[in-house]
Amino acid sequence: MEGEVIEGINLEFRPDTYFPESRDRAQLLSNIKGQARRELVSRQLDEEGFTSLDTFIARPELDDDQRAAWGRVHPWMMGGEFLPDFESGEVEIARVSLKSTTFDQKSVRAKGYGDDIHLSVEDEYGTEYELPFNRVTKPLSLGELIEFLNRTDHPDDIYSGGLVFSHWNYLDDEHYHPAECVDFATTESAFYPELESYYLEYGKVWATRKMEDHIAEIIGCDTTEITTLLEKLHPEWTLERLFKLDEDLFELLEKQHGLTPDEFEKSVRQY
Repeated sequence: MEGEVIEGINLEFRPDTYFPESRDRAQLLSNIKGQARRELVSRQLDEEGFTSLDTFIARPELDDDQRAAWGRVHPWMMGGEFLPDFESGEVEIARVSLKSTTFDQKSVRAKGYGDDIHLSVEDEYGTEYELPFNRVTKPLSLGELIEFLNRTDHPDDIYSGGLVFSHWNYLDDEHYHPAECVDFATTESAFYPELESYYLEYGKVWATRKMEDHIAEIIGCDTTEITTLLEKLHPEWTLERLFKLDEDLFELLEKQHGLTPDEFEKSVRQY
């Protein structure tokens, strides 16, 4: 299954090659394994230019002593630093970043083998992921890459959804706010400029559906009736404000549907 259509995102986009003779800035940055260092180098280039770069920060990987020193700054600095080194001719075509304690990273890689391209997924724990396919004859389209991400499974994961959605689904099951779920696992790519935007936009759709499901379960209605409910309330009420409402307050809200959210909160405090 390819990615769900999101307005403005071209799922048919396909890079000409993963192995250009001359690499652009984003592709060069993707050589830096550490995510914190990669982001720092990107900011320095934007703000101060090439001459501002520190050779320590910009190097592709750190040795054990350098990595230990870097990690003492903050655990997040370790994100990506324990990824395997790139093999000769291997490139990163996409990355999934997790806002875990140590900022864990997952690297989707491509390497040419004759007329074929070999795909792999690496993380910082030596996981052998179950891939939907691992050889192609040309670079993936954006839709095909999304399919690859969504169908690549961790062997021990009980949550479906591949490299991104499985984390959203797990956190949702742990009752995190949908927006927090989406923010936890994000993507980037030097070869697919719209990959990050796709998951951000799809994340908004996903979060809206989760909020609608939650509200519908509380008040015992179908999700299609949520719009009708909002139309009965003061215009300042939004899906987000309803989602944050305690379960036992919906009955009271029905009686005071003409109040704004702030007026309703004030009314509740007086009870």
